[in-house]
Amino acid sequence: MSLSQLFPIAEFAEDQRFSHAILYTHVIHRTVNFTAGIAIVSTGAHLAYRKLRPPSDPTKYAILHQPFAKSLVSAASKSMIIGPALGIAATALIMRNKTMIEWQDRSWRLLANNGQNSADAWSLGGLVIGGAFGALVSRKYNVSLPKAMAGSAGLGCLAGLTCMVVYRKIV
Repeated sequence: MSLSQLFPIAEFAEDQRFSHAILYTHVIHRTVNFTAGIAIVSTGAHLAYRKLRPPSDPTKYAILHQPFAKSLVSAASKSMIIGPALGIAATALIMRNKTMIEWQDRSWRLLANNGQNSADAWSLGGLVIGGAFGALVSRKYNVSLPKAMAGSAGLGCLAGLTCMVVYRKIV
């Protein structure tokens, strides 16, 4: 499902309805992808750093004693909260003095962009599959269900987008 399936697209940009909702929905969706990528990089870097430079008291760092997947899901679940909140704040700041037609034009362009609609569909599919996979992660690594589902959904969203890129290169 893409934004163009959720919101009706007008024939002309100046007639676009729900422009604020469309733009904010897009920003939330993209920040989930972006922050999931940051969670992967930061978790990997943190773990590598701690393995290469062990602390004087290893009991202080739980990341050394838990599986990478558990650390990654934990970081991704935090990014699912922080990223969209920052994205909404940034959008509000950037768009604060814009006229309604500017909101409508940006929203209309998002809905009319086939590449954007494809990215929405792939990443939303990954988000759903990742969220369902979170139930398994919750049991295996003893992580709370909401935390596991949120983290896995964010990672799945990024995986869906990655699959789209790979699929386009192959086909």
